[in-house]
Formats: sequence, C-alpha cells, structure tokens
Amino acid sequence: MNRETVMSRARDDPEPILLTIFSALGREAEIPRLLTMFSESERARFSQHHGRENAVVTRATLRQVLSSLLRTEPGGIVIENDAHGRPRAVARRRVEFSVTHTAHVGAIIATTGRLALGIDLEWRGRVKPWTDDAVARMARRCLTTDERTEFDTLRDDEKRNAFLRAWTRKEAFLKALGTGLTTPMRHVHLGLGDIPDLRQLPAPAQGWAWRLLDLDVRHTPAACEPAGDTAVPRDFLGAIAVGLPRGRTGGLAEPEADITVRLTIDAPGFEVSVTDSGSR
Repeated sequence: MNRETVMSRARDDPEPILLTIFSALGREAEIPRLLTMFSESERARFSQHHGRENAVVTRATLRQVLSSLLRTEPGGIVIENDAHGRPRAVARRRVEFSVTHTAHVGAIIATTGRLALGIDLEWRGRVKPWTDDAVARMARRCLTTDERTEFDTLRDDEKRNAFLRAWTRKEAFLKALGTGLTTPMRHVHLGLGDIPDLRQLPAPAQGWAWRLLDLDVRHTPAACEPAGDTAVPRDFLGAIAVGLPRGRTGGLAEPEADITVRLTIDAPGFEVSVTDSGSR
C-alpha cells in the first residue's frame, strides 16, 4: 500500500520523505534470503543478534528503501556507523534516513533532500504495567521543568499516553539533530499537547526550522494469524522530526515549507495515521 500526505504548500518543495512501515512477525523463514544482501560483517553481526528476526528484517528493509532512492542493488550499498553509532549510507548521492523498531513493528524514513530526519516508534503497551510512581519517575528524567508542571495537572489515566508522546517526539528530534540520547531529553522542551511547543532547543538546533509529525500505527490481525491472539502487540505511537536548514535553500527557510510524506506499508493488516502536529 502506498499513500502520499502533503503538509501545506511552499514556494519550493523539498524532496519527498519516504515512510515505510513493516513487520518482522512470522518472517523467520525469510532470514537466509535477506542475509544474502548483507555485507560479510553484517551477516556475522546480525546472524547472532539478540532478537535476530527483528534485526535482520529491519536492516534488510533499510537496504531495500535505500536501494530505491540510490537506484542501486540493495547488496551494493555501504552502511557505516557515525561517531554516535547512527548508521549512514556511504554513497555519491546524498541520502538521509532514520530507523526505529519496537516489538515486531519497525519504521524507516528516508530522503535524498537536504533535510535532517529522525523517527521513533513505541508500543503503547510498554507503559501500561508501570505504576503511577514509575511513570512519575520517568517523567522527571525526561521532561523539562515546565513540561513536568503540565504533566502534573493531568489525570493519572492521561499521564502514560502523554509521557509516551513526549518520549517519542524527543527521541525523534534528537535522532534528527544527530546527538541521540547524549543530549538529555530534559534539556529539550517540545510540550505534551496535541500541538508541540518547541520553546527550548539545544544550540545545534537553532540553525534549522523544525517540523514534528505524530505517527499512530495500528496492526489488526491478518488472516494468517491465530484469531484472538492477544500476545501480539497491536497499537503503536510515534513521531517524526524534520529539520529544514534556514536560509540555505531558497524557499525552505521557513517551517511552513511543504513536507511530502509518501507512505508504504510493507505488511498486511496495518492502519497508519501521520499528523502534521506543529512547527517552529
């Protein structure tokens, strides 16, 4: 399934962002074939990886996405890790991407445009068994002072979803920034509401115009799955962060610049919603 979502209209369109949602569920039999597109070092590393099915399917899907952008065979792409451990493609043509996976579901965003990209996806059920005290402790670790004040006004039944939404937005943003969790989440204010409040950003982020897109993924039972299998995680929440360089590419200087997301669902039984939730 392919779907395109256009977030407003600008003077100059950046290259579209490809968003791929995929699942590793029940794909163990494909692993030998998928490993054939890996480098020798990747085969050695991923064959022994804890949670091998998820890891192999994720890297193979990444290679297929990059292959479509770079117009080359998946096995011919060189992928290396940068100083922060983030994978990068070594290629003549510029390509930016970000990868996430949780439980059996993963997501990849990629573009050849001059954009900074970050994505995070989390299973909603991850926080359900947490006690109220555990949720509050995690909130103190990752929220700014103002965000914690807002968090404390919420009902207990609202706090888990608000925390998870804040976590995914910050994780996606810090991936796009390129620092990951080496920048403490509590130093980044993005807000907890439906419309983000990007009032406190690290110095490296100041030269960019930022957009946050909220992501909701629902996996309904496919025909091949056992009916009523409650052990399979179904509901996922995430975020996409997009950075546009200010004043460097003509009409892309403002956060209102057009963002086109082309969605591919690479597995049956998924419903995906992408919401343009805010900008700065």
